[in-house]
Amino acid sequence: MVALAFYASLAAPSVLFGDSGELQTVALRGGIPHSSGYPSFVLIGRLFGLVPFADRAYRITFMGACFSAATVALLPLLLAELGLSRGAALAGALALGASFTFWQVALRAEVYSFAIFLGFMAVWRTLAALRGQALRDALMAGVLCGLAVTGHLMLAPVAAVLGLVLALHVVRTQPRRILALAALLAAFAAGLTPFLYLVWADTQDYPFNYLRLVSQIQMPNGPTPDFDTPWKRVAWLVTSRGLYPSFPYPFSLRTTVGGVARCLAELFLFELGPVAPPFILWGFLRVRRAHPTAALVLAGVAAATLLFSGAIAPGTHMGIFLLACTLVCAIFIAAGIEPLIARGAGPAALAIALLVVPPHAIRIRANDHPIGRWRLQTVQEDPTLGPERLPNLRGFHAPREYGEQALATIPRDALVFAEWSEFANLRYFQIVEHRRPELTLQTMSSKNLLVRMQRWQESHGIERAPFVFLSRPPAEAHASAPLDSIRLAVGRWIWIRRAPISD
Repeated sequence: MVALAFYASLAAPSVLFGDSGELQTVALRGGIPHSSGYPSFVLIGRLFGLVPFADRAYRITFMGACFSAATVALLPLLLAELGLSRGAALAGALALGASFTFWQVALRAEVYSFAIFLGFMAVWRTLAALRGQALRDALMAGVLCGLAVTGHLMLAPVAAVLGLVLALHVVRTQPRRILALAALLAAFAAGLTPFLYLVWADTQDYPFNYLRLVSQIQMPNGPTPDFDTPWKRVAWLVTSRGLYPSFPYPFSLRTTVGGVARCLAELFLFELGPVAPPFILWGFLRVRRAHPTAALVLAGVAAATLLFSGAIAPGTHMGIFLLACTLVCAIFIAAGIEPLIARGAGPAALAIALLVVPPHAIRIRANDHPIGRWRLQTVQEDPTLGPERLPNLRGFHAPREYGEQALATIPRDALVFAEWSEFANLRYFQIVEHRRPELTLQTMSSKNLLVRMQRWQESHGIERAPFVFLSRPPAEAHASAPLDSIRLAVGRWIWIRRAPISD
């Protein structure tokens, strides 16, 4: 309850820009968000949409706060099962809950808090299954591994490690090995069933369907053979990383090694701090003495997450992809700090302060003075959020103010082109709050932009239904004709073209 009150009081109060605005819309009204679809988030979000907060967008932001708090609250139960004291368990929960990225994503409408909760549940129940021989415990852990993948694909390496461990455990403990393995595979598949929601939703008339946006931009003349059925479209959504046409990830050993090094720097500068490594190492050794299997499984999860993050997420998503590794490190920190806690409140308080304070101090300084030749600093995934001293979105009303001012200024019946950040924001107002339904919103992508403009012109009178451009006017917008520019009170601009474009 303390964690929930803390996160909820600092969370963004209303609609947001970009992915968060899109997820607020889809969670409240149904539909399909951007890759990889996040079906379990959408389904649970539909329930949180019933929570009676006056601002509907905050209901989905509150969902992130809830699941972050739930992870913090449940972590001491896992630590208690490893034989740690209450004080050590609370220290581990604090190390996780006060880490920058975990804290920061708890304040936004994002998939990460819910995803890491599912990942934590999969880890917890897998360790519980490994302590006994009951097949039902292994099957429950298998279901949770599948569900974790539906939360976010960053948890795929976690699910792979846990699935392999569960399979080996089942082979060793079950007399009918083949049937038990088949049951475990079926349990994992059952955890993946939320993806079927995306196939069904693509056949419905939801006002927000990311797959239709892709078709609109990439295939203005109709779906191509690789995009002409819900199954094909959802397969692309889940596996393509949002790229069309999709292509395999260009793996490079050198890039991965460099990415892992940057991930370690991120982890021990800005997330857990430079004091954390000795506690983590000592905690691993202590857990390994008492629970060798659990220690190796946790270390495997951390290593797989680190390698995966280094290979594909060395940029703005680095801290997010490292969340599972941060979780495991918090477990080992709790075990490593326990001897100091046993010596009294003074040493314990000093150790906890040295864990929690330095990473935030280093991160804040790095905002103005990037570190080393890599120029290390925390870079927000959402570009509308600037550098923060401590995560706090309590008074962040800029997205609502922008949306209301833009909708009040845009001419009637216009075709509005916007970058993703503003597009998702305005679609929330259209779909959830039913404002300006006569406007047609499209993303600014340069792909087939001129074709889309020409087709609009053929069926609408430009003087009555003009082109409107948010964020920036592309070259096609002001070719051969001037634009009317209007500055909003929030400091952003819109551009209007009422002259027809030539063929």
